[in-house]
Amino acid sequence: MRPMREILRLYHEQHDRCRTISRSLMISHVAVKKVVDRAQAAGYTWPLDPECTDKVLDQA
Repeated sequence: MRPMREILRLYHEQHDRCRTISRSLMISHVAVKKVVDRAQAAGYTWPLDPECTDKVLDQA
């Protein structure tokens, strides 16, 4: 699973905070927050549409 999908999964399914997610994935909490904010701005919800590929997420 790509980090963006994992970030969104943890954020929405587990209701984890950005700092908790950043520690578990070993990335900065700022990067986690950016992914969450951009996904919300683009209108993505969890669970993601099965047609939403990693490439589509990268472009968002």
